[in-house]
Amino acid sequence: MKTVHFICRGNSFRSRIAEAYLKSLNNKGIKVISSGTVAKEYSNGMLLPYTKEVLLAHNLLKYDKGKWDQLTPSRVSNNGITIFFTQQSYQEAKANKMVPNNYSVWDIPDINENYMGTLTPSPTDPNFKDFLDLTYNRIKLAVDNMLLKQLV
Repeated sequence: MKTVHFICRGNSFRSRIAEAYLKSLNNKGIKVISSGTVAKEYSNGMLLPYTKEVLLAHNLLKYDKGKWDQLTPSRVSNNGITIFFTQQSYQEAKANKMVPNNYSVWDIPDINENYMGTLTPSPTDPNFKDFLDLTYNRIKLAVDNMLLKQLV
C-alpha cells in the first residue's frame, strides 16, 4: 500500500482538506495522512471554523481525522509520495531532515500568507469565502491530477 502524505504548516486547513478529499475517493491501495511542520506550535487541536465550512460544503467532514498531527521523522515515508503545499513547508521539513525521496511541492498558499507579492485574505476579509472556494478547487484539481499521473 502506498502512502500519500500532505504537509502544510499547521495541519489545520490545506493538508486536512486534501487528506479528506483523497480519503473520500475510497482508493483502497492508498493510505492517506497529513501533518504540519509547525502544527504543535500553532494548532490548538480544534477544527478551524473555515476548514469545517469547506469540508461541510463538499460533504467531506466525515473523512476528517478530527485532530492535527505534527510532522515527525516517524511520519516520513519513502513508500509513496509526499506533497508539500508551499516552498515554506518544504524548507521547514528539509531543515529538520524530514523530506522523503519522492515528493512534490504544490503552490497552494495559506490564509493570510504573502503569495506572489500579495497577501492572501484573512477570515475577516470580504473576499475570504472566494479564497476558500479557490483553495478547495486548487486542492481538488491537484489531487485529481496526481491520481491521473499515477494511472498513466
